Amino acid sequence: MSEEYAHILRNAIAEHNLITVKKLISEKKVTIQSPNPENGWNSLFYAIRYNAQEIFNYLIFDAKHEINGCSKDFEGNNAAIIAAKYKNQDAFNVYIELFPDIVFEKNQDGCSPLHFAAQNGMREMVIKLLDMNVPGSIEDNQGNTPLHYASAWNQGDIISLLIDRNCSLEIKNKAGWTPFDFAYSLDLKQSMKAYVNEISEGQRTNITNIDNLKVGMSIQSISFNSSVNIDNNSTNNGIHHYY
Repeated sequence: MSEEYAHILRNAIAEHNLITVKKLISEKKVTIQSPNPENGWNSLFYAIRYNAQEIFNYLIFDAKHEINGCSKDFEGNNAAIIAAKYKNQDAFNVYIELFPDIVFEKNQDGCSPLHFAAQNGMREMVIKLLDMNVPGSIEDNQGNTPLHYASAWNQGDIISLLIDRNCSLEIKNKAGWTPFDFAYSLDLKQSMKAYVNEISEGQRTNITNIDNLKVGMSIQSISFNSSVNIDNNSTNNGIHHYY
């Protein structure tokens, strides 16, 4: 198969052009999966990434994209992880209905769909995963739980949800840091502390995302051997500074 045609196929998926996708597969005999030699992404992953739901459904149900098993890229990501990373709830729902056991799998970094769903504030996805008995304290290779991810990415609503589902703020990763230590800002840290106090008093007030801020890096990019300086008197929104 010509990589040129595979490249055209990926572009057609990105453009939501189902007619071209079908023609390439039927007339040009382009392989349905057509994995990208650089990252291992196949047609299904690109359909998820670009929210091309019609093409996704065609690949899953008509073209039998997963007939030989659940796809993975070179980093060990499966379709559920890709859907969580790129906030594609519809594709996620369809895929885990067909392959429910996939929700427990992790990529090479030890990250599960729940880690990325928590990081990206995907409440419905988080609830579905917890309802499927994915452990709320599931850890990546560095010992980080979904609460670590939600805290680092300022996802207050997800933090409230996970705490309500009995996920602990006291779990330490391999570097000895708790989700509380990962709080994106001092405002978020104070909200988390207040929420825990409210729970102990039988109250429930969800933590809100402080100014809808998002930290500009993933947890994997933090050096876990570094020191963390949190200046309570800083005017820089109480952001953690990693040295």
